[in-house]
Amino acid sequence: MKKILILFHMGSEVRQFGHSGFIDSLVENGWQVLVGSHLPADEWQAEVNPVVKFVSIPKLKINFLYGEIAAGLDLAQNKRRKKAGLSTWSYGKKTPPKNFKHRAHRLLQSFLGTLFINPILFRWGQYLEAYLINRQGAHQFKEFLDAQELDAIIVNVPRFGTQTFFLSAAAKRNIPRFLFFHTNKDVVALSRLDHQFSGIGVWNEWMKEQLLTQNSHISEKNIFITGCAHFDCIGRDDWLIPPDIFRQNLGVDVDEKIVLYTAAGPGVVPAEERFIEVVLDALEKLPGIKSRLVVRLNPMDDSPRIEDHLKEKYPRVIPLRPDWHYSRTQNLCFQKKADAIFFNNLLHYADLCVNIPSTLTVECALAGLPVINVGFDLPGPQPVPGSIRAFWDVDYYANVRVSRSALFAESSSQLEELLQKSLSNKSVLKERQCDLIYLELQDIYPPDAHQHYFSVIKRYLL
Repeated sequence: MKKILILFHMGSEVRQFGHSGFIDSLVENGWQVLVGSHLPADEWQAEVNPVVKFVSIPKLKINFLYGEIAAGLDLAQNKRRKKAGLSTWSYGKKTPPKNFKHRAHRLLQSFLGTLFINPILFRWGQYLEAYLINRQGAHQFKEFLDAQELDAIIVNVPRFGTQTFFLSAAAKRNIPRFLFFHTNKDVVALSRLDHQFSGIGVWNEWMKEQLLTQNSHISEKNIFITGCAHFDCIGRDDWLIPPDIFRQNLGVDVDEKIVLYTAAGPGVVPAEERFIEVVLDALEKLPGIKSRLVVRLNPMDDSPRIEDHLKEKYPRVIPLRPDWHYSRTQNLCFQKKADAIFFNNLLHYADLCVNIPSTLTVECALAGLPVINVGFDLPGPQPVPGSIRAFWDVDYYANVRVSRSALFAESSSQLEELLQKSLSNKSVLKERQCDLIYLELQDIYPPDAHQHYFSVIKRYLL
């Protein structure tokens, strides 16, 4: 019996490894599965196979010197990406330093970032980083790893907290370590790998090329095209309910077109209700088309602002709050199985999706749902990247642009034209969406990606 540890960090692992069937496949093949986390198991225990054992990963305080070296290497990497004309998009927004201590940190990191631009110094910085990781990880995780006797460790993010220390300690024991990317954004925002994984699963050739270009120390033979098991929950016919029951539960008439608007993350697009109103206004102007707008709120937006605004001003709009577990204090967010099933139905029965450019476009392609991306700014506060257009132009959205698998509205008048076009023909983007699925997932259709994960692991363990 093989003993596999899957690290759960922020919750995305629940759907990618749990709802997709990956953990079930491991169990069905007689392997023992452990889920390890720095968080309590209570929140997600009901979402995975009941035979899974939950273990607590020891906590570790990050060494000060390591933190500064790592930040300096990241800054140098970003500067090199910028010089090469690549995106330097990152998660969140950089906040100004709060006090003298924070300012001193920023100055030191900035200095190191400039210093490490030199290729030779960058390499020496990596050596120092690796030395600090190996020295601290080997001591802190020895007892845990000795007790568990693991055959493999699986993660879905390249870097998180003290993960690199844990993996380094496992490497010293020759325990294979696997990374199966949850999102294509990570090859941009976390492009510098600080650990030599045994095997890496990426969605497509573009991600593979990005990794090899930005990380000279990794070998092409260790990177595999696996698709992404996150998408194994989309396009599932076995999860569908009858259309009349779905419409009745949603509160939509039989003759109404369902237009889905998916809201962005909290703070990413301030006052996003402005854009929802523009979509509503455009829908009302369409001749001969009866529609209902369904607004699916972002699962990490725990504010009632948008929901209350819509209920008060637009009572015919249906606001949906996703059935996710979200804890801001724990930095934990994951979709529950019931919501995964509902969302699969929503994408299947909807007639159109409208939103700010988002990786949801891939899920819509898998469900055969046409997409219109809003690409123009409105008066008022601007989004985090500076403009709505910036969401369309980022590196990881290149395949959508190349395949033209989402319609791009650059003005409110163009939005009206595209709404009319899409609601008159749900298959308007069918061929282009097939192109996107090939580019993004190499034609690895749901629910097959989790089997590709299993195949990769077996190469190393059997």
